[in-house]
Amino acid sequence: MLTKFIEQYKEIVGLGLMIFGLFMLVFGNKFLKVTFVLIMIIGTTSVALYFYYYFPIDKSKNYSLYITLGIGAIIGLIIGYFLIKITAIIYFAIGGYLGYCLGTMLYAVIFIRINNTWMYPVILVICIPICGYVSYKLSKHLIIITTSLIGAYSIVRGASLYIGHFPNEPVIFELINNHEWDQLKLVKIKIK
Repeated sequence: MLTKFIEQYKEIVGLGLMIFGLFMLVFGNKFLKVTFVLIMIIGTTSVALYFYYYFPIDKSKNYSLYITLGIGAIIGLIIGYFLIKITAIIYFAIGGYLGYCLGTMLYAVIFIRINNTWMYPVILVICIPICGYVSYKLSKHLIIITTSLIGAYSIVRGASLYIGHFPNEPVIFELINNHEWDQLKLVKIKIK
């Protein structure tokens, strides 16, 4: 879903990720409400792309993808606009996103060896609320850390689309899941 879109429009996505990452690194904490709205737009656009690729939408016309992206961005903008009125939700949501990233990393590094399909959702259900609550309680410091991590990852991921030879996350998860440890160093991204 999202991987197909990134592969198809790697130059635009790469530049957008680097600009977004630089914004998050430099101004993420200073413009917290703008940061939250941007994260909501990215999240809802990702969900819209999921619907585009997995539901019966006429994909023969190129404009249907752009309409889907536009709808996702507008929904994210509307949701973000109404949610920025409640600052506590912003702190919890940004910390929850950090919990999602942390849970994904924990699963990929530690818990992937446990061969259960329910382990990943359980880890996310544990990490997201805990990090969201900690973010709410220690908001200033954790928001700085979270926006810095999101910004740094976005810059590296955006640059990797130009540089190449950096596998996307689903490829890495698949190789780890299949216990193909030796192939991890041989993975090259093939975007044509």
